[in-house]
Amino acid sequence: MKNHIEKILIPFIIILVLITGQCGKKQSTESPQPTTGTITGTVRSTEDQSLLENAQIRAVPGEYIGISDSAGIYTIPDCPEGEYLLIASKEAFENDSADVLVTAGHTTNTDFYLTPEFNPLIWEYITDKPIYYSVPAIDNEGTIYVGTGVYLGTTSGSLYAIHPDGSLKWKQDLENNVFSPVIGADGTIYVMDTGNALYAFDNTGALQWRYENWIDADFTEVGQRCVAIGPDQTLYVYVAFDLYAINPDGSLLWVFDPRVGGTPCGASPVVGKDSTIYIIPGGEILYALRSNGTLKWQFYLEAYDAHSYTSPSLDSEDVIYFGVENGDGGYVYAVYPDGTLKWRVLAGRDRAVRASPVIDEDGTVYTATKAYSHNRPAEVIAISPEGKIEWRFTVESVHFTPDDVYATPTIGADGLIYMAAETGFVYALNRDGTLNWTFDSHGGINWSSPTMIEDGTLYIGAMKNEGGALLALKTESMGLADTPWPTFRQNNQNNGRSSKY
Repeated sequence: MKNHIEKILIPFIIILVLITGQCGKKQSTESPQPTTGTITGTVRSTEDQSLLENAQIRAVPGEYIGISDSAGIYTIPDCPEGEYLLIASKEAFENDSADVLVTAGHTTNTDFYLTPEFNPLIWEYITDKPIYYSVPAIDNEGTIYVGTGVYLGTTSGSLYAIHPDGSLKWKQDLENNVFSPVIGADGTIYVMDTGNALYAFDNTGALQWRYENWIDADFTEVGQRCVAIGPDQTLYVYVAFDLYAINPDGSLLWVFDPRVGGTPCGASPVVGKDSTIYIIPGGEILYALRSNGTLKWQFYLEAYDAHSYTSPSLDSEDVIYFGVENGDGGYVYAVYPDGTLKWRVLAGRDRAVRASPVIDEDGTVYTATKAYSHNRPAEVIAISPEGKIEWRFTVESVHFTPDDVYATPTIGADGLIYMAAETGFVYALNRDGTLNWTFDSHGGINWSSPTMIEDGTLYIGAMKNEGGALLALKTESMGLADTPWPTFRQNNQNNGRSSKY
């Protein structure tokens, strides 16, 4: 029996061994499939050769990083087999990418083109405290004046004079935080601070006078505080509950008390073509005053419990535009120069309008909103001369930073609308509300609206780290647009006066 079984199994075992050997022999003749590989290539810059050195190249998916040398040669070793999209990153160019698809698993050579991020920054002047409320003013020599300090976190500020090349001309430290400077016809710089002191400096930084003899010195913690200058150089400023007319030498001319009580005014007066002064104290009534301080008319707002923190704006016919907010939302008003309503537009529910309106040559009004709740983004809106909203541009939050817009837009002669959000981004919008370009200031921008000079340089103040910065940005515009009210306070001097003068 045993011999019989052996006779059967032995041939079977021999056949199995032969088959197994043949299989092994077949596998040994094939090359093993690689599981890793190396991607190599050259980084080429389309504009700036300095981008080549130390540019980081990341292969996605995965965390496979190669760093280029000074010649732009990069290597990413040991990538698992698969297809990868190469993405470049460098401190200032983190978002640059290219649709270069490569295969790992063997050595691959490719060229990678790195295009610089759009960067209009000409220079920035770093200040010791934030530029929060202050809008730059520019004199006839091109000197830029701007103030520093905010209500929260600082108790004093400074007035800076900066040369057009970004170097310091002079600096005056003040006792309180500084609002937007205003430049008179003779070059005198007038500025209010949060302690309700009105200063007058000459263009060398020498103090000419200081006025503090107010009836009431209360102040609001929201809104601008700017001087308006009449055609005869009379200064108009609203402090607490009263409008003051101050002579250019610092003496008091007259005081108007609207007797509205309530919250101190956070807005600023403006002066029309016929020297009428317009002011919204407390927010519920728009007043029109003659240049001698007598009441011309008053207009009661329809919005209940309203507050206005905007400076009014005037078109070519002296129609008055301003923003209002209450518990219902944010509104934009247009009031005829006889004190009757032209139209009222709801800018948005659960929003506030704190940016002042600007006016295009065809009568279109541009302004912006602040969102009361995080689920409603801020917007830039365009309103037709008839009071119809033509478009809305949504300002997206960035890195969980609030997207509110306090700064007033500026209309350039190039047809673009320049504005800034609290995120620190500066935007250039086309007249149809589409985005033309954006720039990250790497800081924060609040009430400091952009202003522009004739060569297209755009100036704006920002917060940066523990301090601030005055930014100079290059544009293709040849100055402000020739419109009735193209920028904050109408012009680069911030004097809040109709374009007739």
